This record gives sequence, C-alpha cells and structure tokens, in this order.
Amino acid sequence: MRLTVHAAAALLLAVVVGTAFSEEPVSKEPEGETGIASKYVGDVGIENDADVIFVEQFEGTVDEICRRWETVSGKMLMSNSGDVPPGSAGRRSLLITRVPGNREYAGGGQLYRRIKNENGGYGFDKVYLRMYMKFNEGHAGIHHYGTCLGGYHPSTKWPMVKAGQPTKGNQSFWSGVEPYGSWNWMFYTYWHKMRGSPPRGQTWGNSFQHGCPKLPIPKEKWICIESMLKVNDVGDTNGEQAFWVNGKLNRKDGVVVSHQGKGFPTGTWIFDKFHPFRTGQGVRCERGGARTNIEGGKPFEGYEWRTVKELNVNYIWLYRYMSKPETGKSQVWWDHVVAARKYIGPIATKKAARRPEPGKEADPAQTAAAEKENVDLAKAAKLYRSGRNAERSGMKALAKRLFERVVEEYPGTELAEQAKKRLGRLK
Repeated sequence: MRLTVHAAAALLLAVVVGTAFSEEPVSKEPEGETGIASKYVGDVGIENDADVIFVEQFEGTVDEICRRWETVSGKMLMSNSGDVPPGSAGRRSLLITRVPGNREYAGGGQLYRRIKNENGGYGFDKVYLRMYMKFNEGHAGIHHYGTCLGGYHPSTKWPMVKAGQPTKGNQSFWSGVEPYGSWNWMFYTYWHKMRGSPPRGQTWGNSFQHGCPKLPIPKEKWICIESMLKVNDVGDTNGEQAFWVNGKLNRKDGVVVSHQGKGFPTGTWIFDKFHPFRTGQGVRCERGGARTNIEGGKPFEGYEWRTVKELNVNYIWLYRYMSKPETGKSQVWWDHVVAARKYIGPIATKKAARRPEPGKEADPAQTAAAEKENVDLAKAAKLYRSGRNAERSGMKALAKRLFERVVEEYPGTELAEQAKKRLGRLK
C-alpha cells in the first residue's frame, strides 16, 4: 500500500500524539456515587466506616456544634436551619448570616479543628474532605472561602496562615477550594515552592485551572464540594491535590484538570497561575520583582508539600472571609462535612448497585434484587428519619416504635444497626 505525503505525515502525527498522551500520567481518582457515601443512604452511619476520620452533620444547638471544633469565629452569626441537602437524613444545617453594619464580627465565620489518627496523634498522608454548602441569591462577593485541608508541624489548635508569604517546608502548607474571581471554583494554595506574582514577586495563593471550563456557582442551590490532598515522599515532588464539584472532576477536552500531580497535566506557568495545555512561553516572578522566562507546555512538577516526614495533613478548616461591607444580607449554609482516607462522594439517595464484572452483562435477577433493596432502603431511611425527628421532639414512645420497625422490617441493614443504637439510648 502506498501512502501520499499528506497521509504519511498525518499517520506520523497520530503516532507521535498518541504516544505522548499514552505516556502522560492521568488522574485515576474515582467520581460520582462510587465512594464511601454510596454505602450509607442519607449519610446515616457513615461515621462508623473504617476509613472515615471525622463527621460533622450540624445536628444540635450552635453551642454543641461549636464545642466539636477547636477554633470558632463569628459564632454570633451562626444559627440552626431546617434547610438540608437533597437526600440528607439529617434535620438541620448550620446557617451563617452576615448583615450590613455588623461591627461585632467583621469576618464571615470559621470552624477549625485538627484530625486525630489511630496512633493518638494528628494527621494523615492523604485526606479527602467533603462538604455541602449553599449561598443565598443576594450574597456579596467573598474575599476568601474554604473547604480547606492543611498541615502544621507541630499541630496547632488554631489556623496560622500568613498572606503573601510562602510557607516553610518543615512547618506548614494549606489549600482551599474557593469561589475564585466571579464565582468560579478553583484551588487557592500555599506551599513552600509556590510561585510569585508581580510586581514584587509576592506569593498570594496559587491557582491551577486557568483557560479551562469554568465551574460557575449557582445561588440558592446545595453544592457538594470535595477535595483531596496527598503529601509527598520527603525529597520528592509526588504530592497531589484534587477537587470535585457534585461528584465530578473538571475536564478540558476530556482530560481532567482539577487533579494535579507529578507529571500531569501538562501546561504553562504564568507567574502564580498554571494554565493546563497551554504551550507558549511561561514566566516567573522572583522575590523582589525580577522576571525569568521559562519553557511552557511542560508536565506539572507535582507538589513538594513538605521537607520533613513529621508534617502531614492534620487539620480541616471551614471559613468565609468577607472584607468588604455588604449592601444586603449574605447567607451561607453548611452541612454534611466528612473527612476520610478514601473518596467520599455525594450523599447517596439509594444504595449503589454492584457493577458487573468487565465483559459480562448484569444479571437480571441481581439487578431486580438491587432495585428492590433500594426501594426498601428508601422506606427504611424515611422511617429512621421519622424516628429521629420524634426523638428530638421529646416523643420517646413514638421514636421507639419507629426504630423498632426499622430493626424488624429491614434486618441486616446499616439503618437497622443505627436504629438499635438509638433504641439503646432510649431505654
């Protein structure tokens, strides 16, 4: 077979491009309702999972909620709300309201705490953090906001961040998912190898999805944000981070861009901003303002979060920092916070069906059984929620009857086990 010059060139280009893409590392993080939450309808019992580190579902009074955190700011702005995310088995969320002229607290509210490990200390090498949130329609612009993961060595009971300065590799790092610019989700990250910005090379939070599809933030709608941070091996740059919006990673031309690690994605640094898949010349700004041209279109170098093994991911930080006075009311609701060692995913409204093995079709009988189980779990969840509502309202006899029905009618389920625990407390 003879090839024309154009056909041969096209074939060569396809081979070269195909080889380049096949060799480039790509994200292998899961998505959708495939995580820990898929096993716990409405998040009921998720706190008992072996891979879960911490759970906050904002049940109880504001005082009770605040006692579960080590640092709280803006308590006077906080209140209980009956507005909860779709699929939630809970009854309350935390509402934080800021109004014009509030001189008692100038920020927007924060909750901070360390996360304990099984050895009695604090921190892990890899942590996932999932959180639900909702903003009211009239919410003013936000200066900084975070579903934030980070680490200090030694660990502290309060956040110790310094704006405009890189961290120290033997002391700290932190990264939050923020409504960047005009309400668009993006990382805002500090570590000791972060890039500087003009005119003096000052290091504000670095960001990594410029030139990619935006992730707009709807108002008056619950949003599920999950982030992951994995520390590096000391002496390497194989640290990673990723974030999901409603269980989905962000992509550009089919390639994940909201997950960065050593060798992926390719792109170009322009000062303190990384542009995935951009191939032009880059530039960096050193401390003092000196600028250096750098080669673009290179694989992302990865994160050297730490230079000592003792530094790990040891705190979670929820914050809203409002630096400008509003003309109206700014409200945010928080709910269903989960920190874990593995991907969590959105709240499950039904138990995830078991996937067939590769190359095999799903068993109709198994599918029918799974569908029946999901219907049963939905009914069980409704009964359990009714029992919890009765319990909180002081109607112990009614609560007991409802929990007993869950145990009797849905034996062997996680909800039945949780109902048994509630019955034990009602004795």
